Amino acid sequence: MEKISAFLNWASRVMGIALVVFYMIFVFTAHGIAYTSLMESIIWLVLLVILIIAWRWQGVGGILYLLLALLYIVMTLENLSALSLLITCGPLALTGLLFIMSKYIK
Repeated sequence: MEKISAFLNWASRVMGIALVVFYMIFVFTAHGIAYTSLMESIIWLVLLVILIIAWRWQGVGGILYLLLALLYIVMTLENLSALSLLITCGPLALTGLLFIMSKYIK
């Protein structure tokens, strides 16, 4: 059980870091560092803040990741297909579930 707990703990953290880095690279390469708008920068800053919270409090961070995925689904439900929602919200929801599981499986 210890190995599973350690795996979930580090898998959730690595997934959170990967999300922050992916969105940061996506934002900066899409428009360049000089022309990045504030709204686009807020996305990866929010992910970074949630990751910092989740690093210390796994349950709270996991819930925040799940709420962020749910918020994105609600905001874009009419415009995106199910596959697009799965691709964009799946990693957020998976990271949230990993953080919640790492808190409760010890």
